[in-house]
Amino acid sequence: MDFGDPAGSLENFPAGAKMKEAAAFGVLYLPVPVIDVYAKLGLARLQSTVTGTIPNASIVTLPVCGPPVFQLDRTNATVAGGAGVQFKIASVAVCGEYERFNAAGGIPGLVSLGLTWAFPWARDEPRRPPRPTVTRRRG
Repeated sequence: MDFGDPAGSLENFPAGAKMKEAAAFGVLYLPVPVIDVYAKLGLARLQSTVTGTIPNASIVTLPVCGPPVFQLDRTNATVAGGAGVQFKIASVAVCGEYERFNAAGGIPGLVSLGLTWAFPWARDEPRRPPRPTVTRRRG
């Protein structure tokens, strides 16, 4: 998941940040009628990069070179969790979900709302086992 690439300024010098996350979850569905309620727990890997210019460093450096630029890269792996609900009507489902994990400098979270459509042959309906074939030998 890409959290974006915001940019701004630090004392009128350009600065930016970039964050990406990859996660793997185990999901537990709770026995609730009509809607699907689930909880999830897993691992998340957050990769962040911060870039910018050091303000007021031009006093030390030569004016021809300009102020020094910095880049900070950090990768965290942490436990992540979430919960969600899903409501199905035939092949269409509306779902809402919340995810949260710990990261250096904060606890980011994600709220999402989605609409899915399942192909008719891929529904969660029970399938009948094939009928056994009986062959008789005449002897």
